[in-house]
Amino acid sequence: MSSGSLIVIGHEPACPLAAEVACQVIAAWPDDSPPALTTIEAITTPGVALLVARGEDLLSTLRPIIHRLADRHIAAVILCDEPASWKARLGRDGVFVRARRSPVQATAAVLATLLARQTEIDELAGELAVAKAAQGGLCGEMDRLHDELNLASRVQRQFIPRKMPEVRGLEFASIFRPAGYVSGDIFDLRQADDDVWSFFLADVVGHGVPAALLTMVVSRSVVCRERVGLSWRPVPPAEVLARLNEELCRQPEGPQRFATAVYGLVDARTGMVRLAGAGHPPPLLMTPGRETRKLETEGPLLGVFDGATFDEVSVEMTLGSTLLLYSDGFELAFPNGATRSEILRPTTRYLDHLGELACADGSPGVLTASMRRLDEVLDRQAGSLHRPDDVTAVGIARVRAEVLRAENAAAA
Repeated sequence: MSSGSLIVIGHEPACPLAAEVACQVIAAWPDDSPPALTTIEAITTPGVALLVARGEDLLSTLRPIIHRLADRHIAAVILCDEPASWKARLGRDGVFVRARRSPVQATAAVLATLLARQTEIDELAGELAVAKAAQGGLCGEMDRLHDELNLASRVQRQFIPRKMPEVRGLEFASIFRPAGYVSGDIFDLRQADDDVWSFFLADVVGHGVPAALLTMVVSRSVVCRERVGLSWRPVPPAEVLARLNEELCRQPEGPQRFATAVYGLVDARTGMVRLAGAGHPPPLLMTPGRETRKLETEGPLLGVFDGATFDEVSVEMTLGSTLLLYSDGFELAFPNGATRSEILRPTTRYLDHLGELACADGSPGVLTASMRRLDEVLDRQAGSLHRPDDVTAVGIARVRAEVLRAENAAAA
């Protein structure tokens, strides 16, 4: 019973030299189970190939055959007149070149050794084919997920202002930097009355797609004004957060995701601000000639306690004052080192950088330019390419009553 297959190939069809050498090799086979002679097309068992060539110019003729053998992971022995030249011109593994006049017993021993390992080679080749097929499917799935996440990112950005409102006496600017494709942060600016504008920033606990989906629910659930008779009534900040909290607590399977938020109203004519918070970092009020003031608010996270109430804070923004809302991602945005543990360790360095956003003399455009510089500083921080948390900031400055030009848009 044969132990495999031997493919014999000559430099021309029905080459008598190849047939003669094959008979000698079979006769000199080192064990009692010599292989059966076959062709490349007919091989069904593990096999090796014996190529017999006469003359150096035959390499170009036999090269396609050698490539076919390599594609099927079949080792080959070439018997030729100029082995050194063939070795230099072949330059590939899996092909052994020997002088045509080498002892036939040695050639048979080499072929027998190659044939003995061919079963394992065929098994590995099969596993490699399966792995490549699986890899192809995985790459296709990753491409599909990449496209879906890109689409999700574009959809989410439709829920935030594409450019900042142009309001006489106020200037708005923002930074919106998701840690991945999508963000767990969301912000919005809406007109609640003739001179009154609402501002809102929320941070859903968690990251990625689940958090991003909830940000859209949060954004759509915020109602900044409601009709009373023939006029519009701006909804007070505490009431807005209370309604939003009830909406999140009414989830079918109970609270699954929580969020922090700040919501407020600013009067462009008087500079008066009313705001309420729900477990969110306190907004900063920066006024020329005064220390930065943290506007602390009382209120639990959204979506935790049914019937929760929220307190309001009222302040007046004078000319040059800047009100800044930000997410807690800033605590990781300015690390004290470049190692993974240092990047994930919160710091308070962000307060110094945020303090540079003060509008000072109340000139229109200063806040927008400062926010752009802050955006550039964020790019230079360690870990900025793979940020551990979403980073969002919204700035509101009281400026001289000049109409801002269209280019004063979001520094996003």
